[in-house]
Amino acid sequence: MHIRLFALMGLLSFLFGCDKKGDYHRKGGDWYYKDHKLTMESSAGFTPLNATFARASDHGYYRDQRITQSDGATFEALSEHYARDRARVFYGDTYRKVEEYWAVRYNRVVAIDGADPSTFQYLGSDHGKDARHVYLAGRPVPVRDVGSFVLLDHGFSRDTLTGYYHLHVVPGSDGATFVGLANHYARDGKSVFHAALVYRANSTPERLRSVRIDGADIATFTALDDGYAKDSRRIYFEGRNIAPASATFEVLRHGYAKSESQVFHKGGAIAGADVATFEVPDIPDVNVDARDRAATYYDGKRSGS
Repeated sequence: MHIRLFALMGLLSFLFGCDKKGDYHRKGGDWYYKDHKLTMESSAGFTPLNATFARASDHGYYRDQRITQSDGATFEALSEHYARDRARVFYGDTYRKVEEYWAVRYNRVVAIDGADPSTFQYLGSDHGKDARHVYLAGRPVPVRDVGSFVLLDHGFSRDTLTGYYHLHVVPGSDGATFVGLANHYARDGKSVFHAALVYRANSTPERLRSVRIDGADIATFTALDDGYAKDSRRIYFEGRNIAPASATFEVLRHGYAKSESQVFHKGGAIAGADVATFEVPDIPDVNVDARDRAATYYDGKRSGS
């Protein structure tokens, strides 16, 4: 009887003492974001808007930070990173310091310089746009026609003039008919493309490597895994023609694929591999990631018999 009474008292205490809305919650008359108490001029009208933004009568809030430039009465969340009020568009994110990486996460909220709140819209995948600019992570990025710009799948986008891969122009593409396929492949009304970013040593993108695939059959072109693709005429790897079409062609794992007559690794033919018995285990060994009846292989190279 006592156990039930204590349980009921605990439940009532939780219901009436802690008003929880996602990571925002009220405890003892104060509002918190997770374990951080919010400092506010007035809690009147405080309303969590989504997982990261809230507003009160005085200002908008990002996580536990009051956005001092914001107007609480007109503040609204557009995504977990973008918000706006009648005068500004805001971008909020977090960062960590190297010397205390696992210990503390810091807020960073900026009013996006020049962004127009009246025309700003969130597009998805950390992209937004207004009447003048397209933005990624709160920063303006150049596109040829802002008004017609739309996001596509798999990192592609387009406007009426051209297609893009991660906001890099895909040379020779027709924006009006441009469509993202999958795994770096896209097409327009006349051509098929393979696009990939080339990175610097510090892991920042340096440039786009784009291939317009000569002779590809648009109607039957299919993007496959691990860089492979096929149509009714050929098999491709990263946009390169590597073999004639094959009814039995299949992508395996770890960069391997095979047809009825050839085994491939990252687009290159493996001389002497036995197609009939060639297999790729789900979990590779330290020095073996494929085998056939006569040999083992690692990273596409024959390693033993």
